[in-house]
Amino acid sequence: MERPTIHAICIGDELLDGTVHDLNLAFLGGFVRDRGLKLSGATFVPDDQSAIVSALNATDASILVISGGLGPTADDVTRDAAAAWQKVEVIEDPPTLKLLQTRFESRGYRFTDNNRRQACFPEQAEILHTEVGSAPGFQIRSEERRALFFPGVPREFQWFCETHLKLDARPGFRSRLYFHGIGESGLETKLRGIREFTDQGLRVGFRAAYPTLELKLTSKDAELLARARAFALTAIGAWNIGEDDEHIAERVGRLLASEGNTVTTAESCTAGGIAAAITDVAGSSSWFERGFVTYSNEAKSEMIDVDAGVLESFGAVS
Repeated sequence: MERPTIHAICIGDELLDGTVHDLNLAFLGGFVRDRGLKLSGATFVPDDQSAIVSALNATDASILVISGGLGPTADDVTRDAAAAWQKVEVIEDPPTLKLLQTRFESRGYRFTDNNRRQACFPEQAEILHTEVGSAPGFQIRSEERRALFFPGVPREFQWFCETHLKLDARPGFRSRLYFHGIGESGLETKLRGIREFTDQGLRVGFRAAYPTLELKLTSKDAELLARARAFALTAIGAWNIGEDDEHIAERVGRLLASEGNTVTTAESCTAGGIAAAITDVAGSSSWFERGFVTYSNEAKSEMIDVDAGVLESFGAVS
């Protein structure tokens, strides 16, 4: 079976003017990746009907995932753009209207006239009802492709992906290793020998996300992946601080617990960030004692016994 090509279209003025940081594309990329596929591309467009139609026409991907613009207000023009794209009318769906009115009533909300827009869809579209939020989605199918229109609210978008975005999964095997204290170029240099594995189908990716570097290994062959992972850890294991879902705080906690040791933090400019990262780890109460946030010089002297003379002579940030 031919692998589908998947293209994302993210709609919203707020995504282009810096007001909102888009979360949907990151979720969709991971959702698709976990099924052994990948996005062929992504397009960001404003709440403008002609711009949306142009974006829909500009890609020949077999699956389009469109987020945003399905709300009740005048700037939510995605349904109108989808209808213009298909050269059909937007029509109201009475069962959806009744469902919306009942939902609003049960929650004690007033159903205003503009809420009727969320019961309107391009003619012949397949309506995708929701169990989160109020905005239904819809799907337009043809012989060549399908276009799925989902709400842009991240929690709702994720629910729609998990419920309505059906993909033929081709899962592979993946390992992520995290490193600190070595630069990206140094990391790649020490991994020169990994070509032996890439020649056999292993895929290698690097990502710098301060303060760590991520090495991602992907293969359809579990045994090949295991050998490549062992090679990587032998070559650069001294800088390894975590793997897969285990990040540095979890690694530190596991090592402390194995030795029966504990940790206490004293912070200033980090304002408790280190303690927060530690206490985000389940079970950290067994190895984290306490944390001090000593922002003023007086607090540094009184709470963690920093010599006041040192602070006067060299400053707090020294």
